[in-house]
Amino acid sequence: MKLACYNSYLEVNLNIICKNIQSIRATLPASTEIVPVLKCDAYGIGALPVANALTSMGWIKTIALAQIGEAVELRQSGITQNLLVMGGFPDFQIPIALENNICLTVFRPETAAIIDKEAKKLQRKASIQIKIETGLNRIGARPGAELARLIDTLKSLPNIEIAGAFTHFVEGEIRGSRLAHHQFELYMRALGQLDDAGIHIPMRHICNSGASDWFPEAYLDAVRIGRRLYMDNRDNPLPPDS
Repeated sequence: MKLACYNSYLEVNLNIICKNIQSIRATLPASTEIVPVLKCDAYGIGALPVANALTSMGWIKTIALAQIGEAVELRQSGITQNLLVMGGFPDFQIPIALENNICLTVFRPETAAIIDKEAKKLQRKASIQIKIETGLNRIGARPGAELARLIDTLKSLPNIEIAGAFTHFVEGEIRGSRLAHHQFELYMRALGQLDDAGIHIPMRHICNSGASDWFPEAYLDAVRIGRRLYMDNRDNPLPPDS
């Protein structure tokens, strides 16, 4: 590319992105995994080059995305880590997701049943994570009766393996948010409900980038890092405005 042909351009230094995530890792307990969120083509930066750079460090186990198409692209480009699709999806995309060993988010009994049926056809186990609704009001099963219905269905499906359960803060960017604390309480209540039903949750995660900077009680098994990949490099801060 000839830069003289453009009014502006974006230069991405993958080494700095790797330094960013390493600096974040240093602030977390050793037992807390970092899950990079590379949705929307890594916010327009390029999901595949960012994924390649991050996974080359050797300790990234899971990458989160918003849509099945994003996950399939990474998988078919050679990314072998766990790929979690955190958003909803149409039923017709379920087979290709399972064929590519992609972990799907479930919050409705009907969706779980379809995934189980497709997994049986492929003679494999389908990996899923449960989305808990605690206040963001996008998608998820609310603790109580709604989650109980989902639990009853999941316990009857032999071709599904539950890899985790998560929710999302509304005010993760607001340090000390009362709403965030309330959501955390609701989420922990949901985990207790799952545990009482005999459902083991290997990965519990609630923190987004904002909360990962101030809410250590909520770090649990993993934190999801999106914008902090690009904005929190302590070793190479941006120069002040001139």
